[in-house]
Amino acid sequence: MQEDYTQQNYPQQKQYQSYNRSETSTKALLALIFGILSYIVCPLIFGIVAWILGASELNDIKENRSAPENKSMALAGMWLGIVNVVLIVLSIIIIGILIMFFAFTIPYSYS
Repeated sequence: MQEDYTQQNYPQQKQYQSYNRSETSTKALLALIFGILSYIVCPLIFGIVAWILGASELNDIKENRSAPENKSMALAGMWLGIVNVVLIVLSIIIIGILIMFFAFTIPYSYS
C-alpha cells in the first residue's frame, strides 16, 4: 500500500504580523535619543517625550507590532525620561520651598 503524501492535513499555523528583525524601531531609537538629550537640553519636555515614546514602543512590542529586540532600547529611553522628569519636578518643589522659607525668614527694613 502506498500512501499519498501530497495531500496531508496539517494544523493551521498561527499568522503573525511580519516585521523585519534586523531593523531598529524608530520609536525605540527616538526614545533613547530623547532620554539622553533630556539631561542636556530642555529636560522636562524631552524627558516627557522619551517617556511617551518608550511606553508606546513597549506597547507595540507587547502587541507583536514591533520586534522584541527593540525592548531594551525602548526601556532605557523610557526610564531615562522618567528619572529626569522626577528629578526636575523634585528640584522645582525644593526650590519653591527654599524660596518660601527665605522669603519669610529674611527681615525687611523699611527705613
